[in-house]
Amino acid sequence: MKIIKYIKIIPLALFLLLAGVSCDNGFDELAQNPNAPNDVPASFVLAGAQVDLSYQTSYQMGINYIGLWVQHHGSGEYPDEDQYSPRLNDINVYWNNIYDNALRDFKHILDVSESEGNVNQQAVAMIMSSYAYMSLADVWGDIPYTEALKGDDGISTPVFDTQQTVYEGIIADLNTATGLINASRTDGFGSEDVMYGGDMDKWLRFGNSLRLRAFMHLSKVDPTTAEAGVVAMLSQPLISSQAENAAIQYSTTSGNKNPVHSRLVGRENDFRISASVATRMIGNGTSAAPQDPRLPVYAELNDANEYVGIPNGVASLAAIGLTNASSSKIGALYAADNAPAYFMTYAEVQFIRAEAAARGWIADDPATAYENAISASMEQNGVTDAAAITTFLASTGVAYNAGTALEQIATQKWIALYGQSIEAWTEWRRTGFPDIPVALNDQNGGVIPRRLMYGSVEATTNAANVTVASERQGGAELSNRVWWDN
Repeated sequence: MKIIKYIKIIPLALFLLLAGVSCDNGFDELAQNPNAPNDVPASFVLAGAQVDLSYQTSYQMGINYIGLWVQHHGSGEYPDEDQYSPRLNDINVYWNNIYDNALRDFKHILDVSESEGNVNQQAVAMIMSSYAYMSLADVWGDIPYTEALKGDDGISTPVFDTQQTVYEGIIADLNTATGLINASRTDGFGSEDVMYGGDMDKWLRFGNSLRLRAFMHLSKVDPTTAEAGVVAMLSQPLISSQAENAAIQYSTTSGNKNPVHSRLVGRENDFRISASVATRMIGNGTSAAPQDPRLPVYAELNDANEYVGIPNGVASLAAIGLTNASSSKIGALYAADNAPAYFMTYAEVQFIRAEAAARGWIADDPATAYENAISASMEQNGVTDAAAITTFLASTGVAYNAGTALEQIATQKWIALYGQSIEAWTEWRRTGFPDIPVALNDQNGGVIPRRLMYGSVEATTNAANVTVASERQGGAELSNRVWWDN
């Protein structure tokens, strides 16, 4: 990992809009030397770090790579990634920007807040760092963790910790972070926090919910720990409404738009909704198999007033008899300039509860929990037609069936995670559902990718540790599995 000693100062326009700083205050601090990070107040760093992490997870790797692999959308213009042939430079950019931008900024916030005794700011930094490390580990498996960001201590080639070690650390850090939160104190962030506006009760709920997610990720590799952790966390304050979703609400103002917007609108022909998700949502127009009410949100109608998804991995749309006009673009809500970028949602928490109930871990009625989870996803996507929701919940294949409950929950969760590609990919690998086909013209031996290889920069600058980590996970191939996927 390349070590750079700096804290970036986010552009003034972005800071003023997202962080809410008044125009007559703070300019002396904004002008601080970026090579002297200890002089930069933690409050001036948070908004930029939050936005940067959102950019990397939802855009750089989300839509460009993993959204293709989990088959939420497909590409008819530039098929390399859709055919499982990653571009190494893109991998380098994602890796370096998470470590050298977002994580380094969160570390700065943590260092400053610890020195000043600001426990709420410490908690925010630890929760955001945990989210970033979990994202990295879920994509790559083994990553630098215990020796990461220690260039000042002379560690320029950090070891790669096992994914198990990373998860143990994340779970412990989230426990510490939520324990630090004290809503009665005034030492947190205010409008500088573009996720929650300094509301520490919401940060508590996000921290607990993120730990809930981490425990559920372990269900395949360590079901005993997963069950105990999930049960314990379900008794804690969690994200319990749409208003508590962990998200950044972007703006229509130039320079502050959702980064996915520029790709889906400025280059609107790059992507189309995947046939894998579209065919599951179209139905046949009867009450037994109605259209999923979220489909008009997820996709645009084509020129024939129909929803048409594309198979993943096509060489071109023409090769399968389609055009840009005859296939469905990504839905306007997800392509909007002010679309939110989600880190974690109320719907996801409800799906975890539904799975725990179906597994017999908790006493909740699994059918009710499952329907509540789908309803929460509907609400998140602006679906307000109660009759349509009720009909959908009672339809063939959707109505709760104890014999296929885990598959149903996983499939509906995969649909609900539309636009949250990394988590959707994680859930598909963990559960094995839904059953999606290998992409056409695939370049990975007929296997959908299950982890990402390390980038060329890291392989050059930290070769020995990259080699150890790759070999420990079975090699550099995309088909090899991360620890919790075994």
